[in-house]
Amino acid sequence: VLMLKGQYRKSMDYLQTAARLFESIDDKEGISEVYGNIGNLYFRQGAYEEAKAFFAESIELSQKYDFIPVNAQIVSNLGLTHMNQGDYDEGINVQKEQLAFCQKSNDKQGMATIFTFLGVVYLEKGDYDQALESFEKGLELSEELGNKLLMPIAIGNIGIIYERKGNYEQAMEQYQRDLQICEELGDKQGVAIALGLIGQLLNIKGEFYKAIEYLQKDLMISEELGYQKGIAKAVNTLGDVFFLTGNYQRSLHFYDRAIDVTRKIGNKLVLGYSLVEKGAVLLEMKDEKNLLVVCHEALEVATDLGNPDLLFEAQVLQARVNLKSGNREVAVSILKELEANTLSTDQEAAIAFEWFRIN
Repeated sequence: VLMLKGQYRKSMDYLQTAARLFESIDDKEGISEVYGNIGNLYFRQGAYEEAKAFFAESIELSQKYDFIPVNAQIVSNLGLTHMNQGDYDEGINVQKEQLAFCQKSNDKQGMATIFTFLGVVYLEKGDYDQALESFEKGLELSEELGNKLLMPIAIGNIGIIYERKGNYEQAMEQYQRDLQICEELGDKQGVAIALGLIGQLLNIKGEFYKAIEYLQKDLMISEELGYQKGIAKAVNTLGDVFFLTGNYQRSLHFYDRAIDVTRKIGNKLVLGYSLVEKGAVLLEMKDEKNLLVVCHEALEVATDLGNPDLLFEAQVLQARVNLKSGNREVAVSILKELEANTLSTDQEAAIAFEWFRIN
């Protein structure tokens, strides 16, 4: 409860005391549970290596002693930890193994958990159809069970898919519903995430002042919690807002802050987007020296991750940099290669705009 309320220090005090007590009486089930919760606490703060160590110990105890059930939430969070470090396939594999076990034992609570968080990994990987299918199954089971902790996660992520497909009205409905449930629960991290999603969508719609209001609230809560990924995403989106309003220096400040945080926690996806977006600012500022370094790293991160949306953005930046440097033929080649792929409406528009720049 303290962890959900964002009181991480107090939460850790209780969990460490519980761990010592369980260890003193050699209660394997208690040790497994508390180690999983300590892992969750580290995970929420972006301490992924520490989180992985505790998740692994918890799961190992569960598998060693038949009387201890494997906790689907712990397995899911281990999958999300792999995802946040850029290893999508491993994140999917560990959850699929647990899903098969839950289905065999008809563990509906476990299935609801796994489907929901499996959807998160598919979404970050860029596999939107698989993500939507997983979220819908997770939401259906969560509603059947009355699990209000899982429902907003599925709802908010379904909103992200609507947003990516250009259906902003439905996306906003999902985000507002997500925010309402998290506020009712008192889940501060959930509230921060929902505020960030609303702020991001308002920015896309051009409602910049309202976007800043939501993003600043998101940032304030994330800082209060020490929620590093939340801080990174909030400052990254604030960078987008100030870039679109022409305040390049302020935009750079926020992108640099996002880059610094994501390097520390090892979140390659947000790092990649921050680098691409910083590159766009440097292009406008005609800072060619720093631009080439940023562009190279952005493409390297995107290629390493394999996320199709990030890779698209990095390659468009590469085309723009080549055009700016007078390498028109290279820029044309990159755009033609991108056009050969299946693109979303937004991506088709982005390519059309780059052709406009060239011609």
